[in-house]
Amino acid sequence: MFRRALKEKEKVLGHNYFNVLLTVLNFSCVYADQSKLKLAEKIQRQALKRLEEALGPDHILISSSIDNLSAFYAHRGKLEKAEKVHQRALKGKKKALGRNYISTLSTIYNLECLYVDQSKLEKAKKTFRQVLEERKKALRPNHTSILDTVSNLACVYKYQSKLEKAKKMFQLTLEERKKTLRPNYTSTLNTISDLACLYKDQDKLEKQKKCSSKH
Repeated sequence: MFRRALKEKEKVLGHNYFNVLLTVLNFSCVYADQSKLKLAEKIQRQALKRLEEALGPDHILISSSIDNLSAFYAHRGKLEKAEKVHQRALKGKKKALGRNYISTLSTIYNLECLYVDQSKLEKAKKTFRQVLEERKKALRPNHTSILDTVSNLACVYKYQSKLEKAKKMFQLTLEERKKTLRPNYTSTLNTISDLACLYKDQDKLEKQKKCSSKH
């Protein structure tokens, strides 16, 4: 279906018309869904180059396309490349939309996750804190986006073995989720699971300390 649409649009509009290029980008997503990531990445890069020629490097569509390309790199395990591309997308979105726009915050969130995946925990923590402050200014205190950020920051503290800090943040997130969501809602259950794992880690740590004190 996408092949046919692309062919027809190219006949009428030409290769570089942005509607054609958007169809190319959608086509690449089909390949990504089919796990043909190398081919999807190639199509994304070609479409991105042509979009930049047609619209200029600062257009918001360019930043969105760069975000998609970064996702392909992440899926293929090319985390350093994904980080670099995400930073470029973030720079473009900040310039075009501002820091507090939801699309900009989404890119920041993806960049945070890349830092965690690469064990760049100090960078991740710094970015999570910045996003949390920005979201607190723009959203109500118990908004899902704020609670997600608090939960992610708690995970970073957990990875750094700062278990008490992590526990406080998980408990805060759980209390707020219970106020606004059903007890069996996925986000609530995920937070309960995170908290349970943390208690388990604390128990292991206490046992290790006891064993060490005996020897």
